[in-house]
Amino acid sequence: MKAPKIYRKRGGFTLIELIVVIAILGTLATVGYGPIMDHLNDGDRQVAKDNLGNIYTELVGFTTDNSGRFPSDETAENLQSKLDEDGIDYGPLQGDNSNCYFRQLIANKSEVAEKSFFAKVTGVTAEGDNKKANGKALQAGENAFSYVLRKAKDDGDAKYLSVNLSKSSPIVMTPTKKSARMPVYDGTNVEFDLIPFRGHVFVLFTDKSVKDLRAGKEIKENDDDDSIGTFTDDIFPQTRKGASTAGDYVILGPELK
Repeated sequence: MKAPKIYRKRGGFTLIELIVVIAILGTLATVGYGPIMDHLNDGDRQVAKDNLGNIYTELVGFTTDNSGRFPSDETAENLQSKLDEDGIDYGPLQGDNSNCYFRQLIANKSEVAEKSFFAKVTGVTAEGDNKKANGKALQAGENAFSYVLRKAKDDGDAKYLSVNLSKSSPIVMTPTKKSARMPVYDGTNVEFDLIPFRGHVFVLFTDKSVKDLRAGKEIKENDDDDSIGTFTDDIFPQTRKGASTAGDYVILGPELK
């Protein structure tokens, strides 16, 4: 009588077992990706918020020296005259991008650090090198913040007026969407680059408060392009009857490379 054959089970996984393991790992990776990336992005968001605070300090100092006004077309002329007298050229102090008006802060107080205007923007922004003479202050790519101004209602020389300091108004935002042209957005509809801060947009107000619009669910993402956001709630001052004044404002995006 022949002894029965003994079959030993081979080591390793079966195909079905491998498929199950891969599926579990894929699920874990999908679930954990968002929180992990959000955590890694905390540093970028904190730098942006810290620099908003730095800019606010400089803006308040500017109002002390300029009759209570923030940088605008109204303040550009006097500052430019002083620079011309001293033979100093920092670059344009007014125009259709926020670099011009932030440049007024440097013109008012030359020791303002260019690094205060740094924030992460998709692949284009670098920390300022602090070279300011010969028109090199806040060159393209050295500022990532957008600036808010009021539209001038008359036909005078001023195109943009200062935001009213006595009301809680948005004054600086980050970041607006890069455009083929310099973005000048109406206050009723502004597009944001939502990629750098994973959907978060920070807005500095004249009372020094900083709102995270994403956290407040005030940003609506476009279904076709997740790098675009639009205002859906009114963050501008209201009239006595409760109407929005957003149409009276413009948001000037930064000059990007």
